[in-house]
Amino acid sequence: MGAALRRKLTRRSEHARAVEEKTRVMTFSQPTLTTKDLARISVPVLVMAGDDDVATLSHTCSMYEAIREAQLAIVPARRTCS
Repeated sequence: MGAALRRKLTRRSEHARAVEEKTRVMTFSQPTLTTKDLARISVPVLVMAGDDDVATLSHTCSMYEAIREAQLAIVPARRTCS
């Protein structure tokens, strides 16, 4: 394997590890929005989740109910992140 290819693969591997770490941190610490924060949204919003999603249906519905101009879509037999 040439040196240029080795460097390229190393950069990709480092990038993948960084993305994985950022995703892990985000998953367990964000979002920090409250229903009061969501209530300030003044544009139409589509709140969308899969019926087998990581977020619970009650959590998804509370977001939907907090946003004045929201519509709700629950996609059957799906996770939104897969």
